[in-house]
Amino acid sequence: KFDKLCSRSEIEHRLTQPVTPKTNGMVERVNGTIKNATVKVITYQNIDEMKQDLNKFLIFYNFNRGHGGLRKEIKVRTPYEALVLI
Repeated sequence: KFDKLCSRSEIEHRLTQPVTPKTNGMVERVNGTIKNATVKVITYQNIDEMKQDLNKFLIFYNFNRGHGGLRKEIKVRTPYEALVLI
């Protein structure tokens, strides 16, 4: 389904060299978004608390948060909607 979504949305999916964040700006941006919503604003008491909060954020990010980069013509707002509409 992922490859189908990429093709339909005219997204070129390619891999980068390991350990070269400068060549992978989009993923680094997502990582920054996740950090800004979790570890940069919340002090966790332990790793389990952090994992629980991260899971909550990822559910919000994929199922509820609108993404401007998704193609408007397929009428989706979230990554989940993009996957189920293909």
